[in-house]
Amino acid sequence: MNRYDHLPDPDTAVSTWTLEQCAAYVDMAVESWGEQSAEAGMGAMSLGYGQEGAYEAANAVSRPESDPAFVEANARLEADRQERSLVKVTLHDPSDLPF
Repeated sequence: MNRYDHLPDPDTAVSTWTLEQCAAYVDMAVESWGEQSAEAGMGAMSLGYGQEGAYEAANAVSRPESDPAFVEANARLEADRQERSLVKVTLHDPSDLPF
């Protein structure tokens, strides 16, 4: 099973996506950005623009944070992570330890 098998339908609202779909979308967007920026940088180097040109080309690729769906999906994942970490804290309250 591919991790991208859970990609959501892009025509649906992010609020209707499952957390698994949010994670797949966020992973795909980050991986895609990494590949595109690396290709842009390597392309600039091969064209003779040097290191500064390569960094400039790589940085010209729009970051995932410019995609509203990415921002919303990532926020939902972060909220879930925080909620689960709070549950762990309440389940293992140090004041309950006998020593």
